[in-house]
Amino acid sequence: MRSLGALRAFLFTVVATSLASMATAQAYAQSKPPADKIGRIGPGQATSGCIGSASSPVCSTETLLACFARAEPALCAKVGADMRPAGREAGAVEYWIERVSEIRAEDITEDLRELEWFKAGYTLVELRRRGCAASGCTDESWEDMQVYLRPRGASWEIVAWRGDLEQESAPEVPENFRPASRPQ
Repeated sequence: MRSLGALRAFLFTVVATSLASMATAQAYAQSKPPADKIGRIGPGQATSGCIGSASSPVCSTETLLACFARAEPALCAKVGADMRPAGREAGAVEYWIERVSEIRAEDITEDLRELEWFKAGYTLVELRRRGCAASGCTDESWEDMQVYLRPRGASWEIVAWRGDLEQESAPEVPENFRPASRPQ
């Protein structure tokens, strides 16, 4: 009888471990963008048709990415971002927009009220991106990026962004807008 109990405990452990491994593998697979959702911006080419436009939060974000990839400050200026990529060589960026969220009044807690970049009516664009040489990005790791935008008439202006490369004093992302952690 005792070995039957040990066998059941062993089988339970094996099944539980297998299920946990499958859940981890599924979470990792979901963190990788589907190939048809990946945008690419490089010197003289882009999958987006709205580079240079500030007509929507996504177009403004893609224009910011083009500024980084092409090392063209004029593109950043079109969306109100103060970026001077001087000394940087033009390259390419691949990106995947995960979520576009409007910031609502109920999202603003007491500790967020004074933040310039987190106001009701603003939009948060969350994406994953990787920068690379113009020839390709296959071996580069994906990084998270968040872009905060405000409406300005019929266009959208970038208030702040957060990513590993461009902005040293990036704002902290409020808890309810933080992406779930995912493997690289």
